[in-house]
Amino acid sequence: MMVKAEWSFNQKLRQSSAWLHFSDGTKFAGHINLAAQDPRLQQGILGEAAFTTGMSGYEETATDPSFLGQHIIYTTAHVGNYPANPKVRQSQKCHASLLIARNFSYNRFLENLDVPLFSCQDTRALVHYLITHKNHVSVLTGSAEKPPVALFDEKKLLCSRLELVSQAQKTVELEGANPIVVVNYGIKQAIIDQLKKFNFPLVTLPYSASAEDILALKPRLVFLSNGPGDPRDYGAQVEQVKKLLEARVPVRG
Repeated sequence: MMVKAEWSFNQKLRQSSAWLHFSDGTKFAGHINLAAQDPRLQQGILGEAAFTTGMSGYEETATDPSFLGQHIIYTTAHVGNYPANPKVRQSQKCHASLLIARNFSYNRFLENLDVPLFSCQDTRALVHYLITHKNHVSVLTGSAEKPPVALFDEKKLLCSRLELVSQAQKTVELEGANPIVVVNYGIKQAIIDQLKKFNFPLVTLPYSASAEDILALKPRLVFLSNGPGDPRDYGAQVEQVKKLLEARVPVRG
């Protein structure tokens, strides 16, 4: 059964030819596990290209909310060549727009992903392009022809959509007075797990929490989480942090 699943997975990896395009006309060829008629491939999959040099941790990276709306490029030669482990996942899903690697090996995590897998013929050249060019907005299509310029619109990126990676309401992780208050901008599960080890009362709040909401809990510490996008884009959140600093509450991020 496993052999059949692995064979099917490997066949799908090369299901269609595809190209990763940049607005200056640079493109990188490869294959993707989508049918050529898939609307995502025909319309173009927009994302911000970002690479990771880790030789392990593919599952942790794929489920890290900080990669919201990004095309994740793995520089290691193989991704998925050791078993998946639900305990290391940093959230309940993959928030990236695309996973890119030279080679993907079969495992259940990669098999069940909703996010497309792009097998790139030369990830080294792709990473070299990224570190020598400022433009990281890319579009994955099923055509070698450069997509319309309108598709490279940074305003359409999901990277700054904090509501997609935060939480809807207050969550009490550990009961008690004067809690550590976490403002969730897209926190990794590993951080929550580490904070729990202090064994202090612990509460998490949505990204939209006001300074008044936070201070009303009489926190012993305010922890500003990690998250996607550029902090300079989050003017409303910056204003709330300024108020926290003025209140002279311990703040860590």
